Amino acid sequence: MDEVADEPLYRDRMCGIDIGKAGMAATIRVPSDKNPARRAAETRSFGTTKKEVLALADWLRSWHVPAVVMEASGDYWKRPFYRLEAEGFETTRRRNASPICCKHAAYNTLNPRWVRTWITCPPTCSWPR
Repeated sequence: MDEVADEPLYRDRMCGIDIGKAGMAATIRVPSDKNPARRAAETRSFGTTKKEVLALADWLRSWHVPAVVMEASGDYWKRPFYRLEAEGFETTRRRNASPICCKHAAYNTLNPRWVRTWITCPPTCSWPR
């Protein structure tokens, strides 16, 4: 688990997922065990089969992560999205993971660590649809 710099939080625990046709990269951000003022982040890869999505759900539960944001284009997001929703997670999908605000506008969406924008951006931040 990597520790990352302190940032103002709007969500305590979160998972960001970048979904492709055959796989997805999931990054969680949770409070650090060593220093609660810092964040801990971990990224894992999963497949898109039902078994792999359930493994992702188990991993998220083990970290007490209640919310998931997915970045995907096309129809690849549907099966994992609805499966995680059925498993009780708060799920959101965005076609473009970069918000329209000066702080995060140029963030690289190819790296699943963009989840930081979802917990540090205030609810007033404008996100493209």
